Amino acid sequence: MTNTVSSREIKYALLEIFVGLGLALIFNYYYSAEIGALIFGVSVMFAISRTLIFRWYVLEFSTISDSYKLKEKIKEIKDKEFLCEAVTAEEAFIDYLQLIASGTIKYETIGNYLIAAEAQIQNTDNEMRAVAFIRPEEWIEGGELKNYFDKQAIAIKKRGLNVARIFFFSKDELENEIVKQVLDTQESAGVDIYIADKDKVKDVTRPFVIYDDKVAIVGELNDLGKIVKGEKTIDRVKIKNLIRLFEHTKSVNSYKYKKTK
Repeated sequence: MTNTVSSREIKYALLEIFVGLGLALIFNYYYSAEIGALIFGVSVMFAISRTLIFRWYVLEFSTISDSYKLKEKIKEIKDKEFLCEAVTAEEAFIDYLQLIASGTIKYETIGNYLIAAEAQIQNTDNEMRAVAFIRPEEWIEGGELKNYFDKQAIAIKKRGLNVARIFFFSKDELENEIVKQVLDTQESAGVDIYIADKDKVKDVTRPFVIYDDKVAIVGELNDLGKIVKGEKTIDRVKIKNLIRLFEHTKSVNSYKYKKTK
């Protein structure tokens, strides 16, 4: 259907432009160049507008038709249990489409979450701002975030990417050797490290990363402090709130970490 529609659009648009060109030449010859140019400009704008409206009409009709077919299929289900499952699935699908339309994608597994987070590093030109609640073991060899950090280190070294990360640790945890290793490794790689006391700061509850102030990825933790799922958003309001939260935490509730020599 798409190819047929595109071909039809092109034919009508070209026809309208040629008709407009013919009228423009006539008016240019008998009246003035200004009127001829105006006629041609109007014909081009009309062709573009009609093409866009036609495209919207076809897509809208197709969407309504597909939705109608789906509802008809659901009506054919006789078993009450299966019917209930079908209705629930339809409602969940509509809710998820609305979520995507609002600018948010859900990741239900840590694998998909990390794939999205790592890919976003390559699409980031200037800056990453992150909040980390993750267990320190996840950042070292064998941890789920080791490869994610390695990609950041490469981007810092090769492209000059700016990365700032706020870690949340208690005073006792800062004495842990793995914690010290993580902080020293990231600081040596060029990450601007900030430390916030997790026993005192209560308004930050989820890990997140902001990429160039355009995209944010937010994680959800289980009781063990591991990311289990998350979401990616381009919603401007959500991103502005995360930026405000990050900057407030950095300036008011944390301090800059420096590797001890």
